[in-house]
Amino acid sequence: MKFSFYFYLMCSLFFISNDALAAHSEEESNLEDTSLTKEEVNAYLTGRSLNLDRVAEINHFPNPKKVIEIKNLLNLNRAQNNRTTISYKLMRKYAIKTGRKIVRKENQLNNLFQQTTVDLSAVKKLVNEIAVLKGELRFIHLRARVNQKSYLTNEQISTYLLNKNNQSPAVYAFDE
Repeated sequence: MKFSFYFYLMCSLFFISNDALAAHSEEESNLEDTSLTKEEVNAYLTGRSLNLDRVAEINHFPNPKKVIEIKNLLNLNRAQNNRTTISYKLMRKYAIKTGRKIVRKENQLNNLFQQTTVDLSAVKKLVNEIAVLKGELRFIHLRARVNQKSYLTNEQISTYLLNKNNQSPAVYAFDE
């Protein structure tokens, strides 16, 4: 029963990520007239955090992607590995979906400024919508880190921190 659940979940995530790649190239074709840099657009369309999760990073909440990269070093058990993988893929799915909305809204904002007269109420509305979307995106990344920390033991978190920063064990010794 568990196997079939994970199998179907992984298959659906695979198809979702393929749709995201197709949408990514569509959105990238409209880049010339936007206030976003190519790097920002790429980050939004691929689910990267743009450092929105820095507060979690500096407070020792592990990044699911990095946990996956060093899973053997962390000695993740099967359940931890499954939770981490699913959490990362879901985070990425929602981050991409929200990032696409941000890119579209930024393009709309740019279009407003290409007019001879700028409608300030429309500008305010779009700016507020973009701010809400960026808040949602930040929450998506932070939630993934909070969830990730709950999947790991204190020892695994210490190992993660040591490996991530290449520091000696005394630097990150802490109790929870």
